[in-house]
Amino acid sequence: MARDRCLVFAENHRLYRHDERGERVYYSSAGGSQ
Repeated sequence: MARDRCLVFAENHRLYRHDERGERVYYSSAGGSQ
């Protein structure tokens, strides 16, 4: 099962934050949140 490249990139480069529920919020390459 192939994973989304953006998610893999985000995980590799830690391009995410944790929201108030502790969920990971990933940032897009454009610099916004998704």
